[in-house]
Amino acid sequence: MKTFTIDRSIDAPLDTVWRVMADVARWPEWTASMKEVRPVGTGPLGVGSRVFVSQPKLPANEWLVTEWNEGRGFTWTQHGVGLTVTAIHALTPTPTGCAVRLTLTFGGFFGMIAGPLGRAITEEYMAFEADGLKARAEGRR
Repeated sequence: MKTFTIDRSIDAPLDTVWRVMADVARWPEWTASMKEVRPVGTGPLGVGSRVFVSQPKLPANEWLVTEWNEGRGFTWTQHGVGLTVTAIHALTPTPTGCAVRLTLTFGGFFGMIAGPLGRAITEEYMAFEADGLKARAEGRR
């Protein structure tokens, strides 16, 4: 198993950051790590929701929301043969706004290979997402 984590402080209220983060269909507007993000089906996002994600240089996949903590974060997982990728998006209030922590874990037999081999693009895309979320929530993007 290989895990990557990135943290950012955001100078915006937690509810503002949550609205930006939870509106996954608009992520391509503020992060270069996403070409298309589209909920599959109808209704609000929550546990059991599926989301189609297309990223540059990576195969498109469908992610399953496995945890939903309204106003604080969510987790989604993508499964393949011998590979499970889990992404945690967590918000914590701070005196000046909030902090975001993004965690991506590669599990399964191929996760031991894919995690280390994909380190550069994983770290780049996580930085794009964290910095883009910060900029959008702070009104700079």
